[in-house]
Amino acid sequence: MAKYIYQHKNWTNFTWNNKAINVAFGEVRHLQGKITGQMSFLGFSIQEETNLSTLTLELLSLSRQ
Repeated sequence: MAKYIYQHKNWTNFTWNNKAINVAFGEVRHLQGKITGQMSFLGFSIQEETNLSTLTLELLSLSRQ
């Protein structure tokens, strides 16, 4: 299975299912809201540190792919 869109033979005619994507986005936004709500109880510096940690982990993960 191709990892990137340009690795597909017919990638210039890319299509997607709006309904499926909207469901996934809705779930992600809901979870994001829950996390944001929980983090609001922490404090600004802890929130910033958590954001930095998350971004760092994401970048490290992407660099290994």
